[in-house]
Amino acid sequence: QVHGRKNESEKLDKWYNSISPCMVVTGIAGIGKSTLCAEWLTQKKHDCVWYPCQPWDTELGVTISLLHALGIRENKDQFHLIETLPLSPGQPLEIDMLRRRLIEYLNANNIKLLFVLDDVHNLPKTAMKFIGALLQITQKTKLRLLLISRKELDFYDRRDVHTRKQVTELSLLGLTIEELDSWLNYFSKGEVPSAEEIHSVTGGHPLAVELLEIYGQTVHGDWLRFLDEE
Repeated sequence: QVHGRKNESEKLDKWYNSISPCMVVTGIAGIGKSTLCAEWLTQKKHDCVWYPCQPWDTELGVTISLLHALGIRENKDQFHLIETLPLSPGQPLEIDMLRRRLIEYLNANNIKLLFVLDDVHNLPKTAMKFIGALLQITQKTKLRLLLISRKELDFYDRRDVHTRKQVTELSLLGLTIEELDSWLNYFSKGEVPSAEEIHSVTGGHPLAVELLEIYGQTVHGDWLRFLDEE
């Protein structure tokens, strides 16, 4: 469940209704990036393909999942997209060929799609070329990108944000004191620290507040361990 985040949801709305084809949502671990985006997608009923990137993932795995979601099969591949995949282990993905053929395929079938890549920080640095190709595809098709990451991504530069309007950024911080105060109203009756006290200790980190709701401790050991590990 999302608590607060009204301003952030409105920023996602504004982006979706703008000409910018790509949104990059960043923030530290557990701050609520994926939860916010999932709740926003559910409320707006946007059709999307959601791909959670794993630490072992590569651009090849993302590509195969995207093609599969688009209904591409060996016996249903008019634009020969499967030919862009490597024939044997160790061979590179034909990124430029994939880009050109995906543009043709998406436009020929008039496909409108929101592609969500969660935990993009798990992808290797080499995959940023592939993400850059996806951004180029969005400029010539109805494909939209929603990228969720703990780290800033380097497949674009500041001109794409401020001049070209190709990328919109949303940096997620902790909940505000007002949002925390509203959340505290849902707590069971009992001795609960004030929103100001919680904010001063946790910075409004949602996971810390969830653990407070469950265990009654403003700073729970699991939250500290989580931050240390992440």
